[in-house]
Amino acid sequence: MLKFVIQKDCAEMRINMEQPIFTREDLKKLIIPLIIEQMLALSIGLFDTLMVSSCGEASVSGVSLVDSISVLLIQILSALASISVKRCRRKQNFLRDS
Repeated sequence: MLKFVIQKDCAEMRINMEQPIFTREDLKKLIIPLIIEQMLALSIGLFDTLMVSSCGEASVSGVSLVDSISVLLIQILSALASISVKRCRRKQNFLRDS
């Protein structure tokens, strides 16, 4: 029973892999906002460093440490968001097919 379910899932995955979810035009429309969002997220560190650069080495060092933690949190939350979108899409396909 379990082997049959796994084989069926693999067959469905192969079928889904052959049909693209997004067209090239859709991806081109999505890439510009993604690039802008990443540039804004990474420019936060630059602006923070510029604001405290006149305060001395210790201030710049502290801001740099906090910004690296901030970037890490942004990346983790982005990864969690993409995982949840993928799981919702998978569940949506499952409910549609059954």
